[in-house]
Amino acid sequence: MNNVCNNWVYFKIVKGVYGLPQSGILANKLLESCLDESGYYQLDITPGLWHNKWHPIMFTLIVDDFGIEYVGIRHAQHLRDIPKKHYDITENWEGNMYSGINFAWDYTKHTCQLTMNDYINTVSSSTTIQSQKLAAFHHTKPPPSSMAPRHNLPKT
Repeated sequence: MNNVCNNWVYFKIVKGVYGLPQSGILANKLLESCLDESGYYQLDITPGLWHNKWHPIMFTLIVDDFGIEYVGIRHAQHLRDIPKKHYDITENWEGNMYSGINFAWDYTKHTCQLTMNDYINTVSSSTTIQSQKLAAFHHTKPPPSSMAPRHNLPKT
């Protein structure tokens, strides 16, 4: 097959090409069509939030990171198997990280602490600011009265 015509080279992109501006949207369209074939749909009112027509599962998708809420492991595995057909994926079944945010779940107290571990060190190593100075920065004065919470608002 001749891919050269009038000194132009034509080619088909099968997977993403690093540095190509369109690669993100192309990958997103491929993933969206694969999810659609399996009954997943994105909510109109909340972009990035997905449901399934038949499975008790809901997830958010930020770039290439899935945050999944499911009932029954088989439903989560059903979702996992879709991108696995086209991409190399990593799995985190402990749910302790999503989109660069670390989660520390305490199921007894029904709490979850969110952190960005090593964020200060990462930022400070790429700038001239030392991490000790960043970590020591905090407000010591209360906010001005114009920013204070208002509890006695007039009824409308």
